[in-house]
Amino acid sequence: EAVSCRLVAYPPADPLFYVPPYSNEVTTTGGGSSSRRRLDRLPFLPWRQQSSSSSLAAASATHGYSSRGGMMGKKVRVKTLPPALVVGPQPGLTDLERAKQTIVSAFLRLEDDSILSESTSSLPLRKGDRSTRAVTHDDFVIVASSSGLSDSPQQHSTIPKTHPLHLETATQLGLLSDPSIPPLISSLLPDSAPSSSRRFLRRWLLIPPPPEIADAMSRLVGTLKDDEHGRALPLMVSNAPPLTGKVISLIRAGQASAAVYREILMALDAACEVLLLDGGGGERDDSIMSRKEEDDEDSGGIVIPLMKILHHDTGITEASDSMALRKSFLDAMKIIESVVSTHTLEHPLQNIHCGDDDGSSAEQRDFISYYGDVVPPAFFERNEAIWRGRVKPHALSDHAHIVPLAARRLAEAVAVDFWGIDTLHYDENGIIDLSEARESKNPVVQDIFNNGIAMKSFPTWANEDSREEKTESDSSQLEEKNNSKGSHYFHPRDRNGKILRTRYTTERVQEAMSEYVEACFNARTEVERVLTKLSWDLVDEGHLPAILQASHLNLILSTAAQHAASSNARGWSVAAIYDDDGDHPDIDDEEASSSSAGHFHGVW
Repeated sequence: EAVSCRLVAYPPADPLFYVPPYSNEVTTTGGGSSSRRRLDRLPFLPWRQQSSSSSLAAASATHGYSSRGGMMGKKVRVKTLPPALVVGPQPGLTDLERAKQTIVSAFLRLEDDSILSESTSSLPLRKGDRSTRAVTHDDFVIVASSSGLSDSPQQHSTIPKTHPLHLETATQLGLLSDPSIPPLISSLLPDSAPSSSRRFLRRWLLIPPPPEIADAMSRLVGTLKDDEHGRALPLMVSNAPPLTGKVISLIRAGQASAAVYREILMALDAACEVLLLDGGGGERDDSIMSRKEEDDEDSGGIVIPLMKILHHDTGITEASDSMALRKSFLDAMKIIESVVSTHTLEHPLQNIHCGDDDGSSAEQRDFISYYGDVVPPAFFERNEAIWRGRVKPHALSDHAHIVPLAARRLAEAVAVDFWGIDTLHYDENGIIDLSEARESKNPVVQDIFNNGIAMKSFPTWANEDSREEKTESDSSQLEEKNNSKGSHYFHPRDRNGKILRTRYTTERVQEAMSEYVEACFNARTEVERVLTKLSWDLVDEGHLPAILQASHLNLILSTAAQHAASSNARGWSVAAIYDDDGDHPDIDDEEASSSSAGHFHGVW
């Protein structure tokens, strides 16, 4: 039952690995043949429960992985590990460590095989770029689900612990997909609550935390309900994007895009603001945090209970120190901000200075090339929009800086050969002046399928030039003039080598266009290389835990704030828990006896 509820709270990956307790017991069938008893049956899986119930089957097909439903109806492949992959008993190796080595090693082998089989990345690993040390099970730690899980037997017996709900209990509470029972999460959060908050609160109820963690959440919700100090949560906390495990997988694989890094920056910046909520007065001094952490935990703060919940959920010791945690957030932000362009963020970062002295002006120059009507702007956008504005120009090599020069050469070639301009003039905005062009209408057409530009028809003024050139007697001068003006028009070819009979171009335009397209391709490759190196730096320097903690910190606070707002709207109050003798600092004996719901011995 506990395993079943835990699988509902934490939906497993596909496939689900199962290590069966292989038995040597031999059973005899009715025909006299003997066989080993199969122990790989998994009747406790939540999506296999009550399969005969038509109502549950209909609910499973309707809801599946809904925010208020369970995993019923979502079939997950179960992969039974063979005995050869199971770590056997060894002296000094506990059963917990054996299970960890078996499961983690199997997952790592599956992930490594999938990465090697995929060829989606155009940037193969090169020697010298990054250490190729393989990740092993020693790089993982076991996170205890309860503070009662201690190595000391005496401490284990004295500290209370909690267990996951039974599957039937969770169903009756409305935590699973049952059409006959109202969903509990819908009553605890407002209708506008995001799915990430609903999943977090559902996990919180399916796997109850230890008593001290539950008390910390109660204090956090109570503070947000009362808001004694008139503090409003930063808007960026509610708007911070939730970072899923897919984001971490993309970083580890070196395939995270600039948009992903911007979301990480926003999450880290919001988490830094959260750790300053108890500072007061808008001060940004880390000494304030140290003074606040020395205060009593019952003072109604936000940071202290939030840090306790974060430490329990993540299991990382650094989460117990808010100053060290905020510093880890800032270190990760500085590394990302030094590479990724941030001028497209909806809100500027509040906790770090974006860019160096000339970073802002450099980013302003990182725009798509534009030369007015000389070259269709859509052609420049098609070739540059995919990599422009992703990475700061100073982080790129010369491959990206030659694109403006190649675009200028292309615009000049098109102006002379397609528009018929003899002398090029630029206005104050750097756009070629078309007032002296021989073409009155735009002769340039873009071919989106072949990523090129050409003329719609043969220019009439080119025939006039040819007739004038035929009257000249010196053939050498004629050839020199033709070469200088590039007036030899021909039909271009498409991407399959077929001649386009309705389009015209010149050698000069064709050569300039090829150079420009190649320069854009090299710039895009350079941007991908820089982003891949950024992923490696974050992994090798150990910034992934900080990124996960920042995202989870925002999730905890936003969920608590949404629950507090929903409670205020419904007129709910935080439950006051006191001993059976009525000993509570805020409740007198008369109020305790009148509000008591009964005597529950041993219930925290």
